[in-house]
Amino acid sequence: MKPNKILMIPVFLFILGTACAQSTDFKLSDYKLPDLERRALETRFDLSGDNSYNKSQNLAGGSDKLGTNRFGGDVWLNYYHYLNNAAHQNESNAGIAFSSDLFNNKADNTLIYKNNSIATSFYYKSDNRKYYQNNTFIETDLNLNYQYNNHDIYTKSTYDGKVSKDHPQTHSLQAYLPLKTGTGRIEQVQDARHAIYLFEELAKVGRVNKEITNDEIIEFAGLISKLKN
Repeated sequence: MKPNKILMIPVFLFILGTACAQSTDFKLSDYKLPDLERRALETRFDLSGDNSYNKSQNLAGGSDKLGTNRFGGDVWLNYYHYLNNAAHQNESNAGIAFSSDLFNNKADNTLIYKNNSIATSFYYKSDNRKYYQNNTFIETDLNLNYQYNNHDIYTKSTYDGKVSKDHPQTHSLQAYLPLKTGTGRIEQVQDARHAIYLFEELAKVGRVNKEITNDEIIEFAGLISKLKN
């Protein structure tokens, strides 16, 4: 955020603080969010591992060697988009996640158990409303979720040396495509409430001497919304 934009709030408050106070009849429903578009990209990356080794004497006079290894990682990426204007409201999230876990046990340097797993998921969610005359709208939403899991399992018996292998896989897909229509509009009015709180605090410290108008509350709330965006 540019420094000159940050300074606009205290300057605006100083000017209004000399000649205004809260309007008692302001309705939050009167506030309309200005045209905004916000994009955000979030990422997360985790990495972990463990290695252990144990050596002990057995009854035959020899030694038993046991070793365990584990390695895992997670990657997550999410894209967020928000749009608000007179004709269109849209809020959407799209993301992908990947995780892996590699695990094995060894006895006397011989592999006796292994379980390597990989999981991948993808999701997309969008609430999309198009507005027409008299706030009539058509909403076309989409909710899509896909998950894939893959395991590679190896087991060797320490008694008879018998080996078994298993390779289970699972796929899961969910999709919702609702179609909605109606009349009305949902507005985010928290910035108008925030503006009123600020004016109330000014009144408490004696920085106001005139009733503030509804138009001034709406103007200042719009400034807050734009700076936050």
